[in-house]
Amino acid sequence: MEVLGDWILGIRIMEILRARFAAETQAQEAWDAYSEDCQTGLVNAMSGTVNAYNTRQRVGAVNRTQARRTGLAGAAAAAGIDWRMLAAIAIRESDGGVNLVQDGGGGRGWFQIDITKHPGSDINPMNFDQAATWAAGHLADLRSEIAGMHPHFNENQLLQATLASWNFGNPARNISGNPATIDDKTTGNNYGSNTMSLMDCFDE
Repeated sequence: MEVLGDWILGIRIMEILRARFAAETQAQEAWDAYSEDCQTGLVNAMSGTVNAYNTRQRVGAVNRTQARRTGLAGAAAAAGIDWRMLAAIAIRESDGGVNLVQDGGGGRGWFQIDITKHPGSDINPMNFDQAATWAAGHLADLRSEIAGMHPHFNENQLLQATLASWNFGNPARNISGNPATIDDKTTGNNYGSNTMSLMDCFDE
């Protein structure tokens, strides 16, 4: 009877290992299909070395965010922005909806919105649709403000500055007019450029 039990346990372990191998193979195939910018963006946004486990986590973040495309695209279209901006911020801020509540700050939800820093806003950051709509509108406002402040920015520089300002929260005070230093003093000194790379993980 003990031998039979060991045999059944062995079979179950083999099934688990096969399933894990299949999942890792599928994730690696998806990873290999990503652009270099997307891969670099994911590595920089989600800490850890490049290995099978972390590849699964990064691919999972893209897949979870892609699954929310309808909601993200609808919110973005209403605000007149590229939906991939929201997708990129979601990965950078919450690993694609995994880390909704984090230590060390008041940010919550997919986009880590700290509602206490935006008086008058009555949205629930943990409600995905409300948060996406608010985030899209806020990004549109930031872009307009920065475009007025720095009319010499080209489209890519304006995009980087808008994304960086999500991290800053106050573009009028923090966004540099020098295109070479847009990301200075953002988290990792790379927030705008990193989220631009993450945008490349998604089709327009």
